[in-house]
Amino acid sequence: MFIDNIDKIMKLKVFNSKKRKEKKKTPGSKKKKIIITIIFIAVSISTPFIIWGILQLALGTHMPITVVASGSMEPNLYEGDLVFLQGKNPEDIKNGTEIDLAGDIIVFNTNGVWPSPVEYPVIHRVVDKRNNSGTWEFLTKGDHNDHYDGYPLGYWVPEQKIIGVVCGVVPKIGWIKLWFERSSILMTLLSVGLLLLIISIIWDVIKEKEEKKEGIDPKTKYDFNKEELNNNTTEF
Repeated sequence: MFIDNIDKIMKLKVFNSKKRKEKKKTPGSKKKKIIITIIFIAVSISTPFIIWGILQLALGTHMPITVVASGSMEPNLYEGDLVFLQGKNPEDIKNGTEIDLAGDIIVFNTNGVWPSPVEYPVIHRVVDKRNNSGTWEFLTKGDHNDHYDGYPLGYWVPEQKIIGVVCGVVPKIGWIKLWFERSSILMTLLSVGLLLLIISIIWDVIKEKEEKKEGIDPKTKYDFNKEELNNNTTEF
């Protein structure tokens, strides 16, 4: 009798252990995993856009952050520095000279300004400004360059081409962005990661359907007569 009761107790423990394990494999838990994965993907994709939008509103420019892509502003800004921009009334943009370097550092688009425009925004310092028939125009120069842009005639940047004025710098952190852009590896990593997540979701759905076709019910797969076991254990 003693041995029988011990055996029944052990069966009950095995039963409870298997039931706990099966709870983790129920269709409900799989659906929950799929929902969590989808939410994770949505949050991962949307968060950068939300942060970008907040910065746009706070700093008053459509491009609140950019990265220094050359060494033309050394030693004040280095390639790979992350810079924050803010919108500023063209009239209030500070003027300076090539000697005192007191002018604001502006970020501008070179399309329609330079004969050979570059694909990225230029970050140079204002060394002169003028009002041309109601439109403010700015002469710029890289601190590391020998002459102002477009020397000797000069490339005057109209206010419409200005993206913003540099208001903050985080040294070197922008190298991550430059490296990804120049190596073209960012999109590859993102694509592979997204593909793996999608495959994981599809696999869970297929596996759940196969179990249903086989008539497997995780809740009853290891069904024992629990009531009988409990009644027998009381005799012990």
